[in-house]
Amino acid sequence: LNSIALFPDNSLIGVGDISIAASASGICKFTSDGIFDTTFNTIGYTQFLVGAYSSLQAVAIQSDGNIIVGGAAVEEQAKFVLARYSQTGSLDTTFNGTGYITTAITDAATINAI
Repeated sequence: LNSIALFPDNSLIGVGDISIAASASGICKFTSDGIFDTTFNTIGYTQFLVGAYSSLQAVAIQSDGNIIVGGAAVEEQAKFVLARYSQTGSLDTTFNGTGYITTAITDAATINAI
């Protein structure tokens, strides 16, 4: 895991790199007992991939319980990526219409903290 955040009920959300057919990141939620929280995407985790490669480095919980994740994505070049997830593990498409946004600022861009 690259980053974790604590919910008010002591459950945890974490982000980190995984490899499933492509270089992607995973977002996982654990109960306060340390087991996968199946209220999150029915299995306790989900994959995040934008472009050919994504790496999530940061996570934060909004006051409404939605989850913000940030890192890097490689489309035609490395870009900052921010995404918002609902408490149930689905991308929140009210955020930029897709649930995520990418922004190129330099040739090598990543968000390391939120």
